[in-house]
Amino acid sequence: MAFVISIPGSQQKHTSRQCRWRMSSTPVVKEAGRAVISVDPAWRAGKDTEWRGHNVKYCVVNEDGEGTPLLLVHGFGASAEHWRFNVPELAASAGSRPVYAIDLLGFGRSEKPSGPSGFEDYGVRLWGAQVAEFIDEVVGRPSVVVGNSLGGYACLFAAANFPEQVRALSLVNAAGPKEADLEAYKEKKRGTGFFSRMMAYGGFLLLRTSPRVKSILNAVYTNDKSNVDDDLVELILEPAHTKGAFDVFFRSTVRITPGPGRDTLLQKVPESMPVSLIWGENDPWCKKEIGEDLCNILPRIEASYLEAGHCPHDEAPEAFNAALTDWEGYLTREDPESTPVSLIWGENDPWCKKEIAEDLCNILPRIEASYLEAGHCPHDEAPEAFNAALTEFLVANSL
Repeated sequence: MAFVISIPGSQQKHTSRQCRWRMSSTPVVKEAGRAVISVDPAWRAGKDTEWRGHNVKYCVVNEDGEGTPLLLVHGFGASAEHWRFNVPELAASAGSRPVYAIDLLGFGRSEKPSGPSGFEDYGVRLWGAQVAEFIDEVVGRPSVVVGNSLGGYACLFAAANFPEQVRALSLVNAAGPKEADLEAYKEKKRGTGFFSRMMAYGGFLLLRTSPRVKSILNAVYTNDKSNVDDDLVELILEPAHTKGAFDVFFRSTVRITPGPGRDTLLQKVPESMPVSLIWGENDPWCKKEIGEDLCNILPRIEASYLEAGHCPHDEAPEAFNAALTDWEGYLTREDPESTPVSLIWGENDPWCKKEIAEDLCNILPRIEASYLEAGHCPHDEAPEAFNAALTEFLVANSL
């Protein structure tokens, strides 16, 4: 997300969205493509929890739901509220599934300590551990984790190092260096002394205005800028005007010690863990080539490319929600063994003989089998009978 920060002691007045919510109970409604999506202030008010002695904010819908939980993790400079067009819709798409969105330590309305407890400094090791421990301590059972930009890097770290907490992983224009680039990064790393801090201070003075934030957002929302609205600018600027924000920014950019390469982490993800990639293909920061490289490293990744930039979940929420729901729809089934399986076979096939189909049915007796008077290509040789058989299977199983 946008690199925006506040300077402690600033006299600039800033209006709180929480105060604005108290003045009106009417949900904000936005048009997103063809769908009308509600930005409901009720869930955005959030809840508080404590992590390693620090206050952490999170949002949740269907907290007591029984489905597989979904945890959404924002990018750099953003917050849980950046999933404003996703949380309620994703919760509704799977009935009783809980959907969580968390403010990483140092961002949003979470605490911004200068010395995070238990860690040398800010970085992916801290945020990845926070994701995993939040699932363990707050959610209470393994979850599907979805991360944008820096949040994707943190979710990847959690999946690789705490796989017992991660049911499945989805990377959304994920950030993070390659292993081969780490040494070069360390060599180019800027100083961390007084002069560097003052230079950073001056730069952030220029970045913390609404026009500058909106300009950056317009550059990375590449196809549809209609969601670059006052609400989005506000949810990025407001946390940047809280205590400790500048120090966190300085420590997590100029001073940061890079974590493991994204390629190294991806290779550590257990083979049994489903992985998807939902990528805004016009992203000027995390380019499409990064997504393609991740797919080359782990060919089993299921990839979806959307007409959007760095934040496809907010720029193209309808398409994003559909892509995510389609990928992890199988997780909504209480019992994976209940997944419907059918077999439609041309019983006179000289190549893949009927005995093969019968053998498959013996291996998995719950297969629903239909045998047609046809050969190897029943869909083309007997299309009417094939279409009827397939339609009957889909309707019978509510698919």
